[in-house]
Amino acid sequence: MKCVIPQRYHRQLMGLRGSRVQLLSREHAVEIKFPDRASSGSASAELPIPEGTDPGKEKEDWKCDTIILTGREENCKTVEAILKKLVPVTVEVDVPYPIHRFIIGQRGSNIRKMMEDYNVR
Repeated sequence: MKCVIPQRYHRQLMGLRGSRVQLLSREHAVEIKFPDRASSGSASAELPIPEGTDPGKEKEDWKCDTIILTGREENCKTVEAILKKLVPVTVEVDVPYPIHRFIIGQRGSNIRKMMEDYNVR
């Protein structure tokens, strides 16, 4: 089964030394194969849309973005859903300047605690 996730997120999906992928692989009896890393000039985010393709269509055929899942179909679908949920999301929040010091805390303690507790940057 193919799972298309932009290559720039693959490192985060793998975790430290592949720990997340190994855990998923063991728990769901699925082999997870990440593609070889594309050179920096050819990353999918920087590639132009190939001629003759619909710009709104997913980039299914882009090899550097395609993760191959091997195993039972229901297990592969479960792992695909988990991998897609692990893709980081950026949310911008406007906070008035006078409140910044309360969020940061003394010597950055509050902000570090939030980063650890909620796995955010």
